[in-house]
Amino acid sequence: MRSYSEVNFWLAGAIGRPGERTFLVQFGASDGVHSFVLEKAQVAALVVEGRRLLEAIGASSDTESDAPAVHEYVMPEFRIAEIHLAYDEADDRITIGLVPTTDDVEGVEFEVTSVAFAAALGDAQVAVEGGRPPCPRCGLAIDPDGHHCPATNGDLRGHRP
Repeated sequence: MRSYSEVNFWLAGAIGRPGERTFLVQFGASDGVHSFVLEKAQVAALVVEGRRLLEAIGASSDTESDAPAVHEYVMPEFRIAEIHLAYDEADDRITIGLVPTTDDVEGVEFEVTSVAFAAALGDAQVAVEGGRPPCPRCGLAIDPDGHHCPATNGDLRGHRP
């Protein structure tokens, strides 16, 4: 596994319009920006587990982020299968391990402070919540181009989600 102990920033976010977004984890190191693809559900799980970790170590999860926006033009190195979190109390650093979906690619781990970790979790939560709004009638996501609500059986007169 490749290790990076000094990173300039890290983030978990999304690019694209709601309904067509690609979720990414990115970090900046001395050799450039590294990008990795993952699922929205993985980002949501990272937020939940990350906040549990912060609570367990007694760190605040209400930190403002100074990370840049997602770098759209960085080719992802691999798709993430698993994310591992570990805390080093002596250095107050959290290690984030990214395991690829295939065995032919080496995984990556990088370290961040608990403050940087908390800040990125806030941005990740915003990315997860920034999707398509749910239809108040059927609960399905409303596409930006329209929504054929099954609760109306195709009759969209007066249906304004």
